[in-house]
Amino acid sequence: MARGGYSLVYDRTNTVQTIIIPTLGVGFAQTVNVSAPKNAAGQPYRIGIDGPIPLPTAPQQLTSPIIPTKVSATSGYGETLSFSVDPFIKVPKNHVVDVTIQRELPGRLIMEVGYVGRFARNLYMNGNMNAVPINFKDPKSGQTFAQAFDAVAGELRRGVAANQVTPQPYFDNLYAGAFAASDNPTRSIAAARTANFTQGAISNLAQVYLDSTLCGTSGRCTPLTNLQSQDLLVRFSGGFSNYHGLILTLRKRFSRGLAFDFNYTLSKSLDNSGLFTQNNVAEFSNSLFPEIDYGPSLFDIRHIYNADATYDLPFGKGRKWATGNSVADKIIGGWNTALIITRQSGLPLTVAQNTGQAFGGGSIGGFIPNSGAIPLKNSLYDPYVHSGVAGSGGVGVSGNPNPPSGPKGTGLNIFANPEEVFNNFRSILLAQDTRHGRNVLRGLSRWTWDWTVSKEAKITEKIKFTLGADFINVFNHPIFNNPTLNLQTPANFGVITSQFENLGGATNGNIGPRRVQVYGRFDF
Repeated sequence: MARGGYSLVYDRTNTVQTIIIPTLGVGFAQTVNVSAPKNAAGQPYRIGIDGPIPLPTAPQQLTSPIIPTKVSATSGYGETLSFSVDPFIKVPKNHVVDVTIQRELPGRLIMEVGYVGRFARNLYMNGNMNAVPINFKDPKSGQTFAQAFDAVAGELRRGVAANQVTPQPYFDNLYAGAFAASDNPTRSIAAARTANFTQGAISNLAQVYLDSTLCGTSGRCTPLTNLQSQDLLVRFSGGFSNYHGLILTLRKRFSRGLAFDFNYTLSKSLDNSGLFTQNNVAEFSNSLFPEIDYGPSLFDIRHIYNADATYDLPFGKGRKWATGNSVADKIIGGWNTALIITRQSGLPLTVAQNTGQAFGGGSIGGFIPNSGAIPLKNSLYDPYVHSGVAGSGGVGVSGNPNPPSGPKGTGLNIFANPEEVFNNFRSILLAQDTRHGRNVLRGLSRWTWDWTVSKEAKITEKIKFTLGADFINVFNHPIFNNPTLNLQTPANFGVITSQFENLGGATNGNIGPRRVQVYGRFDF
């Protein structure tokens, strides 16, 4: 039997991103704070004794259009964060395709092979109109910001002193007016913002420092973006995703006391959404280049296996092996056992270079997903729980179980040699890399085994009693959370510190420490 189908599904729109958040923009979110009033003596105000009910002072009334003030020597941006919605925003849609072939086999078996595809377009996304134009060229030399940044950052990362870095025409030509004639602009900028270069904090360097601190206060240079709003968030339809899944199912219909299902899924999901969901305000790594974020989805699980079975033991009256003795048959009869086995490959992991500014997407903390460092080689490690890992070279050392001093670690690490993996990643090169290392690694696989056993006894012709026990995670197998992977915190690199706890809640989750529950049930 063959089946196929296609559907076009439209996403829902919601008020959070299209109505509520835009109203938080400048001029629409004035807040009145009322402190506890006091009387002339500084004591708590007594209504009717100290006077009439005091009323708060209304804030200054603004008129439209509202124009944010410019950066000045005494204040920052007139508007920190602006929210708006693209007037041409579209409703997201999802093309769903499926094809399955089913065949019946001997032994009451049914096999099914299928393909499922989901192709989403016009997904809601957030962009920043103030994203740093990293390919902007110096008119005199033709050197871009990206090329100048890479040159300075590379030298600083290799240990070259800031006052010894090679002068770059981009910085020297565009920012000469902001410094004294005796100062070299490139070296002065490198000295003032060394950490921005070494960590790849592009937005802090280009917008917060070059635009605001230098150009905004001195007035002797031109900003790359603007001097009024630090972040211009726009909600628009710029996201897309592609999912392909191969599904294999083998099912045995109930016969001779046995029934089981086995399912396997091989899948791949790619998107440019990163951490984004409908209600998330995270932005692109750089809204000028949305392809930078294209990579495996956060939920992309390559392999998923699950199996379940139930079996009525063939003992007792009416079963294959009956003793003929009514008492003995009641004791050995009515037994049933069942199990559920699940296993999945690891979720994607990103080795973060910094908190998301590597391509200049924005300088508002928490809005941009982590920028992924670039791997030099693939398949460098086995994603397993390695024990007794002390770390080396300052990498993964917080997990050292026998440190010379300080607190002891667990010794658990996702890498057998965390220093080797750490050194396998390099910082992003703006002028070279068109995508960052988002989700290039895989985390720990997960598996669990649940088992149940029960005994059914017939009390009368119409009343039965069942006594059973369920063993959730019967082998008490620990499921560890994936570790932190960040080039800025090498001591914690790969160190496992926590377990996955009761996915879905304590009552219906099946991941966590072993749980045993005993139950009794009357059927009538």
